[in-house]
Amino acid sequence: MYYGDLYPNKETYDEVTAQKLTLLLEARKLYAYGPTEHYFTTHPNCVGFVRRGNEKHAGCAVILSNREE
Repeated sequence: MYYGDLYPNKETYDEVTAQKLTLLLEARKLYAYGPTEHYFTTHPNCVGFVRRGNEKHAGCAVILSNREE
């Protein structure tokens, strides 16, 4: 993520994208604690990771895909 993804500029800013990124950043702040394990697949449109949590917070699992099917 870059500055231009979140803040208005002439080159890259898109308001809808910025709103979605803001939600993802808030989710990370609230739920993503502890060590990270990445899971890369053989499919170019899918990736995942697990945050294991810590003494005060539970972990979380995330799967990201931009495949439309």
